[in-house]
Amino acid sequence: VIIETKIGSNKDGSVALDDVLISPGECSEPLTCNFDNGLCLWTQSKDDKVNWEVVKEFGSLHDHNTDDGTGSFLILKNTPGTSVEGNNAIMLSENLILLDKACLSFWYNMYGDHIGALRVIRKNIGDHSFWNVWELNGQHGNQTSWKFASLTLWKTNLDSYVGFEAVIGKVDTNKTCQIGVDDIKFENGVQCDIKPPGAAITTIGPSTSTTPIPTPPPAEFECDFERLIFGRFCNWNPAGEEAQWDIGKGSLGIEGIGPPFDHTTGSGHYAYISRSSDDTSEANYTATLISPDVFKNGDNCFVFWYFTWGQLTQLKVR
Repeated sequence: VIIETKIGSNKDGSVALDDVLISPGECSEPLTCNFDNGLCLWTQSKDDKVNWEVVKEFGSLHDHNTDDGTGSFLILKNTPGTSVEGNNAIMLSENLILLDKACLSFWYNMYGDHIGALRVIRKNIGDHSFWNVWELNGQHGNQTSWKFASLTLWKTNLDSYVGFEAVIGKVDTNKTCQIGVDDIKFENGVQCDIKPPGAAITTIGPSTSTTPIPTPPPAEFECDFERLIFGRFCNWNPAGEEAQWDIGKGSLGIEGIGPPFDHTTGSGHYAYISRSSDDTSEANYTATLISPDVFKNGDNCFVFWYFTWGQLTQLKVR
């Protein structure tokens, strides 16, 4: 995959990229994920104490769809000796774009005497506050059973993410507890019932931020331009003699020309190429980013976020 941008001569303009991701298979609804090929477009939050894990099995619990160890699912373990009561794990979606409502459904496993809570939350992009939209506490079913859940997400006047939060309950020195999530499905424009009937719909104040968890190296085709210790452009290769991509943070200094902030965190980095109006050269500016070989594993879904500005600015993927 080659990402190419061009800015015409004697014109100011800019192009910026963030959160580039190539994943196996066809592109689906942004929130739909069975975790068989990783986290899809979900990301681990930095506003929690521990991380969700993607596993193929945990004890006698297997993937909801296959039940034979070939699929994967999300798990938070409450393990004696390593877990701390009250620790939470949060998985967040991309910016939630609703028509007016949407049905969010998933399968869950909650097993153990002191398991804690599973919540579906919304996070305000503006002030980073959290609020609950669905919550379930305590044990439901047995160690190997998956239960179905659904709820309606309603459009608000706030830009927000949706997330899954699991909270560790009391740690028993003799028992391991677990909270699992699998087969998330998002249907825009659809209303659905709240399931199970015992789930609580609540409104709470903002969560308290905590120390960020160390971030692992990016996947082969993934780049959010944050983890600069792994290379400025991750595994992507800047090419071209006319102009080069650069890494930016915050505004480029001239109002309107570039993005005011990055897409990932609002305070991080992005890749960009820019040209100011006082540049009088006649040549077009062209810069490219080249991925590793994306076709060696079959079809893939390519997702990225972009910003363009300028009358003669172009952005191409080829």
